[in-house]
Amino acid sequence: MKLEVNWGERIGNSKFTVKGDDVKSAVKYLNAKGEWGKFKGNIKYKYWADSGNVTKVRLIPSYKIKMPSWPAYRKQPQTVKDDWDSMYKALLKHENKHKDIFITGLNKLEKDIEALSAITVNDLKSMLAKDISAIQKKHDAYDKQTEHGAARGVELTIPN
Repeated sequence: MKLEVNWGERIGNSKFTVKGDDVKSAVKYLNAKGEWGKFKGNIKYKYWADSGNVTKVRLIPSYKIKMPSWPAYRKQPQTVKDDWDSMYKALLKHENKHKDIFITGLNKLEKDIEALSAITVNDLKSMLAKDISAIQKKHDAYDKQTEHGAARGVELTIPN
């Protein structure tokens, strides 16, 4: 069976604006958002079949990492900037781990498809759903283990 992988967008550093003039209001804004950074991976696919048997599969993976951008950062005391920089570095590391989980899962999916000599359309759909679900479960387990990064330094100190 023929397999093609045609990557969609791979955006590793998209930004969203954090509102707030001081670190307290920035933290409030980030907490209201729910997640301080976000990895979003997607695997779309197409297939070609003959008499119910798949002859070709095209995977179309894509991902985007969104990170916070705080315009008021430049006006902050150095201690706040240092704290933000540490948080940002830890957050980026956390989101890049999500990217690693995604790519590892995609590589497994590719190997699973390449190992097939034949598969029906329904079995392919079932296999893809199972493998994609397994990737999401690994993301969920990682977030639970790291408390969405908070256990690995994704935090900010609010000065008195």
